[in-house]
Amino acid sequence: MRIYTRRGDDGTTGLFHGGRVAKDAAGPEAYGAVDEAVSALGVARAAATDDLAAEILAIQRQLFVVAAELATNPGKRDLLENGVSRVSTAMIDGLEDRIDGVVAERGMPTEFIVPGGDHDSTLSMMTPADKVTASDALTRWTGVDATLP
Repeated sequence: MRIYTRRGDDGTTGLFHGGRVAKDAAGPEAYGAVDEAVSALGVARAAATDDLAAEILAIQRQLFVVAAELATNPGKRDLLENGVSRVSTAMIDGLEDRIDGVVAERGMPTEFIVPGGDHDSTLSMMTPADKVTASDALTRWTGVDATLP
């Protein structure tokens, strides 16, 4: 079995549940940026302690759900399952609860975090940059403000 199909040689990519879009369309850019965030989190997870690594893995798995929803033919998204291939309210609420917990524990930063000060801060700043790219592309893809938490 080959890992390439050549179906994208015309500059398009396939969507889940059928359909094709240009590879440079905002949708593929959005789920590509989500994939980059998953990869950046993988680098951070490899350097993390066991508890933090487990939490990062849970976030990576949720981001796969985000990417699956973005990579689905918009007319077929009703075929997706909440929490498995479509983002659910519970997923969003859980992430917001975790963010609120971290802010309560550590406080809000009082200045910009400049990557490179140490290994951990550098790893932790890779994912927010990918999130901004994904959010911008998602807004272009859907025509709706897609500010991500």
